[in-house]
Amino acid sequence: MNKKLLPYLIVIGFSIGTTPLSVAQNLPSIGDSSQTVFSSQDEEQVGKQVYQELLRRGVVTDDIAVNTYLNELGLKLSQGIPNNQNTFTLFGVNDNSINAFAMPGGYIGVHRGLLINAQSESELASVLGHEMAHVTQRHLARMQEGSTMNSLLALAGVLAGALAASQGNVDAAGGLIQAGVGAAIAKQLSYSRDYEREADRIGMQYLANSGFDARAMPLFFSRLQSANRHNDNNSYAFLRTHPVTTERIGESQTLAQAYPVKLKADSTDFVLIREHLRVDALGTDKAVRYYPDSLRAKQYLNEGAQHYGFAKALYLQNKLSEATQQLNLAEQQLGNQPLFLDLAAKIALKNKSPTQAQNIYTQALRTYPNNKLLVYGQIETLLSLDKKIEARSLIQKQLQNNKNRPELYQLLATTYGEEEPLYSYAALGDAYYYQGLYQGALQQYEMALKANQEDFYLRSQIEAKITLIKNQTFKK
Repeated sequence: MNKKLLPYLIVIGFSIGTTPLSVAQNLPSIGDSSQTVFSSQDEEQVGKQVYQELLRRGVVTDDIAVNTYLNELGLKLSQGIPNNQNTFTLFGVNDNSINAFAMPGGYIGVHRGLLINAQSESELASVLGHEMAHVTQRHLARMQEGSTMNSLLALAGVLAGALAASQGNVDAAGGLIQAGVGAAIAKQLSYSRDYEREADRIGMQYLANSGFDARAMPLFFSRLQSANRHNDNNSYAFLRTHPVTTERIGESQTLAQAYPVKLKADSTDFVLIREHLRVDALGTDKAVRYYPDSLRAKQYLNEGAQHYGFAKALYLQNKLSEATQQLNLAEQQLGNQPLFLDLAAKIALKNKSPTQAQNIYTQALRTYPNNKLLVYGQIETLLSLDKKIEARSLIQKQLQNNKNRPELYQLLATTYGEEEPLYSYAALGDAYYYQGLYQGALQQYEMALKANQEDFYLRSQIEAKITLIKNQTFKK
């Protein structure tokens, strides 16, 4: 990844979103005029397309634990939004810089670096509240008032440029930016203090309404600004995409004083997810050296979380006995958490004890019956034991409430294999479809129809999906 170019492109690219990180200087009123060009359905359409492209490019993390945590935190915050009419989809981004962004339709990306470096859950929530405020205030529609739907779609091309850069294809990125935007984006290269301040003010309301500490927002701004003075690099990308001035910090401090002090303890999920991601960010070798030092110096938010991070790092180094010891210490501190149970099962699998792993998941799901991390772990364990029928039953149960999850369809295809090509190809077609890879989906569906199996209902569904794809406005 070209880390110097990518943040610049993302600053431009995400100005297409409902969180325009760079906007026109004049702020139109939010009245009904914002509805005259782009409807909520328009924004959802574009946001979904861009999100699918992010998935396809591997920018969105496939870490179930991270995405589940972010959406649970997002749900808490959305409950603090008066008369909320928005749906939010939060997702982790595989990037160590400290940043977050929103896109049309309420899609909010959270960089790995932000989760690791937030010193409290209220700090993290303050950033998400800020992004949600951009969404609820429909800043995209206000920015694009007087434009057309085509201009919104053209701006989506800028994000594709940023994604190309993330793959190291800088020349292609530049070409996409020029072709996709042209003069339409030129006026958006400077930040709007009005939008940012409005998002601060309203986001702080959401933060406080949800039971978090409103003072976390100015505290986070101040800490980042201070740290950036001594280390001006891409780690503090938030300061570039959300310019923080001393004046803005002062205003947010004044706003925060209007709210009562709330000493909200960090959730166990927050402290565990931080270490879960820290191992990925550091890399296994560095992580194995990091945790003994931090434990010895007592430099941590939560001791149990440190033992968990150490256990994960040791597991990745195949030091399974030591990993189990650290995991036991984590459990002594924090009890039996889903992340602990999942790691214990994974250790059993590496020890070539899949039956033990299955038993761990089975018992864990009695305590946490709807935990996606444990459900997915159980599915993969059942597949490793060649228990395809049981795995399929679990997958189909998950699909009842998660019809748009491509990874579930990929797992479903595995349960059918070559023995049942109609169902296998159909499931793979669905996996491609929900990633926005319509041509790949079309190929799989057509192969399904050629399979020598009969299922009138499924074949009718496949034919309907083929017709839908061929009529798609956007093709990948």
